[in-house]
Amino acid sequence: MENYSAKTLEGLEPYLAEELKELGATDIKTGKRVVFFSGDKALMYRVNYWSRLALRVLKPIAEFDAQSTDELYKQVKKIEWRKYMKLHNTFLIDSVTFSETFTHSQFAGLRVKDAMADYFRDIYHQRPSVDPQAPDIVVNLHIRENHCTLSLDSSGFPLFKRGYRKESVEAPVNEVLAAGMVKMSGWNGQEPLINPMCGSGTIAIEAAMMTMKIAPGAFRQQRYAFQNWIDFDESLWNRETNDASTNLEKDVTIVATDVSSEAMSATRKNVQLAGLSRVITVQKKDFLKQSTKLKSGTLIMNPPYGERLEQDDIVKFYQQIADRLKHEFSGFNAWVLSSHKEAMKHFGLRTKARYNLLNGALECKYNGYELFDGQADSF
Repeated sequence: MENYSAKTLEGLEPYLAEELKELGATDIKTGKRVVFFSGDKALMYRVNYWSRLALRVLKPIAEFDAQSTDELYKQVKKIEWRKYMKLHNTFLIDSVTFSETFTHSQFAGLRVKDAMADYFRDIYHQRPSVDPQAPDIVVNLHIRENHCTLSLDSSGFPLFKRGYRKESVEAPVNEVLAAGMVKMSGWNGQEPLINPMCGSGTIAIEAAMMTMKIAPGAFRQQRYAFQNWIDFDESLWNRETNDASTNLEKDVTIVATDVSSEAMSATRKNVQLAGLSRVITVQKKDFLKQSTKLKSGTLIMNPPYGERLEQDDIVKFYQQIADRLKHEFSGFNAWVLSSHKEAMKHFGLRTKARYNLLNGALECKYNGYELFDGQADSF
């Protein structure tokens, strides 16, 4: 059994922990934007291919304390790097520091790079090359105060970049965030799901992939970093991916709508690339005029945050959204993500759940509303 850590977005840690348990992980512990777990090599492959909520999966290889960059260099050079990479492999250092001693993460990363290169130079009289674009091996350096952790990044190319989203609109929702929003909503795939103001369709696509049991890695074109590791087991990897099965015959209602022609074009192309045209209905609609004949379901939306609107206008816009939800979607559970605190404060609906999430660098509220006739004001 090996120890691993999976990075995720703030607010999604407990949901990633639950997902990892379902995939077979043990010794699960949550931290800030990370979940620690144990498992074998097959599990590490499985998590990379199947996790909807992980950004990347790391395998720690060394931990030590260092009081200076010179000591960091010496400790890194002691590691038997021949166990993890070959001279011809290119590599990259991804460094993150939270320290008064190591105040510049790039300089700390540079010292790690020098130590690794000098390790090989001392043995082979040659140094491996750094490749900032498509390295074979990615080494993650994490420093908190004086404690240093070096890990191999098994994912390489970020896991949220699934590969199906070739078309996009302004400020799209990250695929991991979209999957997290669906998971947090409690949608079980049995009831209809409506995604108004869908942008490039990411929320609807992630929901469909979830209920159809399509692996997030199914569309990935880039190699995983672990495929470049010395101990990569191709037959084991093939068994893990060949066992993946989809359920495209499942009867489910998922509707993605937007008033923008550009958004509709992007959504249709992405849905088609994901092979979900039979599953997701894409319709051009203005949500403020939208209604439904459905009696119940889940509605998830990520409305504009008002960067181009005056304060009074965005508050009024959100109140119009709330009125539409209240009058036309009775029986639904609605979920709204927004960074505009004032607009959400005056939304006018009673919240049943409140979560804090990050959409990029924006701090957002993700609020749930149980809609019924005679909806009371918020409190």
